[in-house]
Amino acid sequence: MHIPDSSDTQPIFPPLQTNSFACPPTWGPYITYPPGAIVGYEGTLWRCEAIHTSGAESVGAPSNNPHLWTAVGVNAPPSYYAVPQHQGQIASPYYQSGAQSPICATSVNDEKAHVSEKGFAASLGGKVSENIREAIIWEEDRKAKDKDDLKDEVHGKKFWRAGGIGVWSYSQDREEEGKKGKVWKEWVCEHDRDDWLKVARERTKFYNEADNTHIRPLFCWKIVNPGERLPIDALPIGNEQDGAVLYAARAWCEGGIHLGKAGHHLLHGASVSYGGGEVTTDTYEVFCGPIHEPYLVKWMTFPHGQIARVEGWQPVEGGREIDGAALLLAKGFFENGQHPGKVMVNDDHACIGFGGGEVWVRPFQVLAYANPHRR
Repeated sequence: MHIPDSSDTQPIFPPLQTNSFACPPTWGPYITYPPGAIVGYEGTLWRCEAIHTSGAESVGAPSNNPHLWTAVGVNAPPSYYAVPQHQGQIASPYYQSGAQSPICATSVNDEKAHVSEKGFAASLGGKVSENIREAIIWEEDRKAKDKDDLKDEVHGKKFWRAGGIGVWSYSQDREEEGKKGKVWKEWVCEHDRDDWLKVARERTKFYNEADNTHIRPLFCWKIVNPGERLPIDALPIGNEQDGAVLYAARAWCEGGIHLGKAGHHLLHGASVSYGGGEVTTDTYEVFCGPIHEPYLVKWMTFPHGQIARVEGWQPVEGGREIDGAALLLAKGFFENGQHPGKVMVNDDHACIGFGGGEVWVRPFQVLAYANPHRR
């Protein structure tokens, strides 16, 4: 069976046709906005809740149309955003060996220049000094090496207060990664989808109850039940050809937690690719985080011919196969859209769901933490 390869006819990574959380456009009049579109207007980020064509300035603005728009964050000045390092026409890297280092498409230039520690940090629900957050990261990193703590995590008895650790986080240490995979594999042997959903709902409750004394990861996965709206902090990751916004989703499928896409326009709300097909679901998790602080994460770009090798950087939490193998949050360009999906470590392609099938895309990108002290 021929696996479609986006590199045959598509450019590397053209600009998004619509918004992404890294660079939201300014709202404008007489523009047709799809559900999920993110715009900036008068210092606030807004998410479109229903397809419509905007009206004249002021009258049609998001702040005057709460039935069409929901405020989702603070629209920071341009200086708060890392300047994207757009790739030129890359030729030779396509054919180099898999040992080549990935390209960091978006990175942190000077964290201190981007963040007012006493200002923006507070808006994250982290009205706590960053020194305390760093101490918590250190403590959680230490606990996450214990197999019993990992078992408590998959059983819903423990939820981490920092990102980049735990069963859903890939570890570059072979022994630690093997331990995580084994914990998941053992859990799957005795549990099913309903058990996973129960834990996912408890985990989401923990994240949503975060306050000054209850610190949570800056980025996390939250459950979306049938008929529910996407969380207010769901992060736009990609887009369809027509501009419809796509979010990163993950869901149970045949004993594994597989990554795909979610959107207001999708059948049942979300889909993941699996076994050569695209599986739709109405109960899934969506990737969430501070939409107004895009510099906390970065996209690692893997050109054609390069494998997804993780060295010296930490992917955000993803999923796992039934056998415990890690799945990373990825996206790729296909049919004039950018689609969230998954990639296995050391694979040379990402997998996305499209048109009912599973598509292999090259090149692809993997989402990673940009700052080890802010996760």
